[in-house]
Amino acid sequence: MENIIHVEKGSGQGQSRRQGKMLCLNAGSSSLKFKLFDATCSLQGLTPIVSGSVKLKSNQANVELNHRDGKSHSETKDWTDIASGEILSFLLTHIFKLLDSNDNLDVRTVVHRVVHGAHLDQCVSITRSDQHHLKTLQFLAEFAPLHNAVSVQLIKACLNSEDLPEEHENVCCFDTAFHSSLDGVRSRYMVDPCLAGETLPGGMELRKWGFHGLSYNSILNTLSSELGKERSMLNVIICHLGSGSSMCGVVKGKSFDTTMGLTPLEGLPGATRSGSVDPVLPLHISAAQLGKEGEATDPFSTVEVADGIRVSHAELVLNKNSGFKSVAGTSDFQQVTQRRTEFLRGKALNKVKDEETDLYRDATLAFDIFVDRIVGYMGNYMIKMSSRGGVHAVVFSGGIGEASSELHTELAKQLNSSSLSPASENVMKGKGENCWQLKRDELGLRGTNQTLASGQNVPWFVCKTDEEGEMAKQVFVASTGHSSELYRFLPQVGLGIGLSATVYSLNSLHFRSLFSYFFRKPGKDGWNLDFEPSEIGWADRVFFLVAGVLNKTVRGLFGGGLRIVKGQESVELPSMNLRCPVEVADEQYELYNKALTHDQKDMSKVDAGSMAGSFLLATLTNQMMLLLVVHPGLPVSPLGAVNVRNRIECHQHPLDLTRSLTAHAFLGGKDNLGRVTRRGIEFDIHIDVSQTNSSSTLVLRQMITILAHCKTKVPPPSTKANTQESNGHFEEIGKVEMPLSAPARWSAVCGDYNPIHVSSLLARLFGFRGKIAHGNHVVAKVLHHLTSHTKIEKGWWVETEFKRPMVLPIQLTAQSDKLDGKRWRCIGDKDDKVYVSGSVGRL
Repeated sequence: MENIIHVEKGSGQGQSRRQGKMLCLNAGSSSLKFKLFDATCSLQGLTPIVSGSVKLKSNQANVELNHRDGKSHSETKDWTDIASGEILSFLLTHIFKLLDSNDNLDVRTVVHRVVHGAHLDQCVSITRSDQHHLKTLQFLAEFAPLHNAVSVQLIKACLNSEDLPEEHENVCCFDTAFHSSLDGVRSRYMVDPCLAGETLPGGMELRKWGFHGLSYNSILNTLSSELGKERSMLNVIICHLGSGSSMCGVVKGKSFDTTMGLTPLEGLPGATRSGSVDPVLPLHISAAQLGKEGEATDPFSTVEVADGIRVSHAELVLNKNSGFKSVAGTSDFQQVTQRRTEFLRGKALNKVKDEETDLYRDATLAFDIFVDRIVGYMGNYMIKMSSRGGVHAVVFSGGIGEASSELHTELAKQLNSSSLSPASENVMKGKGENCWQLKRDELGLRGTNQTLASGQNVPWFVCKTDEEGEMAKQVFVASTGHSSELYRFLPQVGLGIGLSATVYSLNSLHFRSLFSYFFRKPGKDGWNLDFEPSEIGWADRVFFLVAGVLNKTVRGLFGGGLRIVKGQESVELPSMNLRCPVEVADEQYELYNKALTHDQKDMSKVDAGSMAGSFLLATLTNQMMLLLVVHPGLPVSPLGAVNVRNRIECHQHPLDLTRSLTAHAFLGGKDNLGRVTRRGIEFDIHIDVSQTNSSSTLVLRQMITILAHCKTKVPPPSTKANTQESNGHFEEIGKVEMPLSAPARWSAVCGDYNPIHVSSLLARLFGFRGKIAHGNHVVAKVLHHLTSHTKIEKGWWVETEFKRPMVLPIQLTAQSDKLDGKRWRCIGDKDDKVYVSGSVGRL
């Protein structure tokens, strides 16, 4: 993340944004909303001191300012430019007048909502001494001329303002940042990306970027709080409907698909925007317009819309003279709705005047077009999300989405026979101030949807959006490292856990669920986590690892650990069961590819249908092993516990990841006894991955054998075992190079940040000569070599035995038995010792 702390020349240290006041500006083409926050307070106390708006209409500006204590100021001014320095100076002056007498203005941070940020990270900084990002924003203004151009002008006004401190910082929050989770299937246009050449700024791609991201973030946070569910649990369709409208399909709290594209023009129509049209239409619009003016017919000639910002005639028409305005003759959706209502009522009573017929009929058509486009995208997202956990809720926001009961009613009527039909059950108690549920009777629907089974309907909500508040939170979090999700849930898990979470700076969304898993009794079927193991933050891992070790150490001191008597061959461990959802996302394949191809340029990429794709799924669920081993209920210390053998069975090949998957990990019990060996206790952890359906179709199964080092009173063997490895009929199939950077890449894939892997110093403290390679990282590279020698067409299995630690850096040679092709091994290039061996075959 760029420029989170602004460094003054010669100061030698950064100035935190958490000083003075924070002014959040949300500028549109004809309006400016703002809120003033105290940047020195806590995240929970981040409430606006002063808020207000400036709205341009008919060459005048209506200004409103409101203090949280009830003081206010309103005035009408003769302004025509929303981003002028005059407006900024007026606002700062009157904000100061509304503040308490013992308070000062001292605005150190001005936060700007910027619609198009393309590849830029969230919260980039622009100061009087560092303005290199401003040029990029000026380029991007061509792709969002109604908004970015205004934001650029407003930033310039702040930089030139004498009312702001010399060292003040302008921080940009981008609507596009929320949609960084879009994968290539949803974001890529099927055009040659090289056609753009050097015309796009900073290497910006010709792709779908998506917008309204700050609003979507705000809505998800509100909905999460109101429903008492973490964001990562939410699958919702959000409709941000206003002068500019868009929709977003959200899967597990992240943007999965959205209607707007390279620019805000794509997707739904708006007050003056056309929405998606035939791509050739703009060329004909430009040609026709220029032909009327008697000029050369150049469809790409431009007009200036702001200082230094030019767009084509067609873009201007599609942005400013289309949408509701072009069909109904007005850009005001409330007026469109009123005319439609009167037309329908008059038509029913046969009282529509002839001179009003066309006007009212056009308003009805504009309304119906808008509804049709919304229904189309809803159906699109419903189908796409059905294989990813389904749709849990539909949410409406924005000026139209919050206020138009007529729109809600018509959408409910058209969707009543679908699985998006509004639910009759209340999932929210009462009507919250910022979020409430739309009931079926309020939407004009009687009874329940008889075409669907009970429980399949979807609750509909209205959520107010707070883009300025979301900007303030994001800047606060970026400058302090705190997670807004964590702070919202801290009161629910108690003061003690809250203090612990703060001490350890836990940034995960899943602290509450993990705490319940570690320190509360399981249900009848064991523990159920509502998130994937790979989503657990590193700080949570450290916290619960330390907590688990301390718990077991104390219990051991008071006789709570295992006691092995002489001659004992097995031990019964407590039965433990853990379930959670699992999904292999596109970005995890990218990380997996990077981990495999780091030093081997000739390796081809893996995909979901390959053997390596299934191995990635097994790797991601391995974190359930760690959760079971460190649990206080297992009387085995995680310190010194190592993975010695694995068996993975892929029962579905090629892997089908279009269906939701559930992982079930279990150990212990009378049928799964631990084995007493000379080095300690060996026990097996089983992990089954199945489709989340009524038949629970098995997809993948693995058995992980753990050796927990401890004193067992088993005597050493009377004769020394022959440890020399036989060369047999092995032949080389490829090199496996493991540099010092290898653990960092593999940890990014699976989240295994074991100290012996990530730090040479910590590895030495545990008795190793240096940091150790991840065993499965080596196996993944071997399997990649094997797939080019062994064709796997159906279900397959692979067994692995880790014989000795691999101290980095190390270069290994992968070998395969040339007689049967099943056995394989990795030997060190320097010492010819076998470090890993195994076999592979078909089920």
